Amino acid sequence: SARGPGFGIPSWKVDGMDPLSVRLAMDEVLAHLRGGNGPAVIEADVYRYFHQNGPFPGSAFGYRTKEEEREWRARDPIETVSGHLTRRGILTFEAIEACRARAQALMAEIGDELLEQIPGERPGRRRIREREWPAPDFADVGVRSDLSEFATTRFAERDTFTGELAEQKFIDAVSGVMARRMAADDRIIVLGEDVHRLNGGTNG
Repeated sequence: SARGPGFGIPSWKVDGMDPLSVRLAMDEVLAHLRGGNGPAVIEADVYRYFHQNGPFPGSAFGYRTKEEEREWRARDPIETVSGHLTRRGILTFEAIEACRARAQALMAEIGDELLEQIPGERPGRRRIREREWPAPDFADVGVRSDLSEFATTRFAERDTFTGELAEQKFIDAVSGVMARRMAADDRIIVLGEDVHRLNGGTNG
């Protein structure tokens, strides 16, 4: 949020775990935008309960403490709103629990529609159903170029490729391409997280 004013863009910083604060901030921002006053920046502080992928919390990897996670869990937005509603007599605890159960049932129903058990894997290991994947020719839908900028580009398909084929992880393929381009052109550099032996993190 401190960056915005440097570019003449008004900024708001809000506690993203407090739904009322978010609503009030958004009302102000919308009034600014709809008043024709240009763009705005909103910084909402929120907490990610789990690691960036998988079912484990950050404490399982050592970069957070269980105490910190408990403190943020106590500020869960759904629990906060539920508390406000029950204290003001707007909804009962039972009504909120019924709403939560309906939401969980709906999400499970959606999951069953989109996912299927992976054959031969342990129960619960699922994949996206084949019918849900878009058709390959959909890749060009909405492309507004005539692709003439690729006129001199060399393409190879699996059935016409004459080089060596090998299975490898996606991340290794990406890394290999970047390494080859950097070796061939010293103007190319890579900036980002985890680019050094996949162990950089936000500070590496």
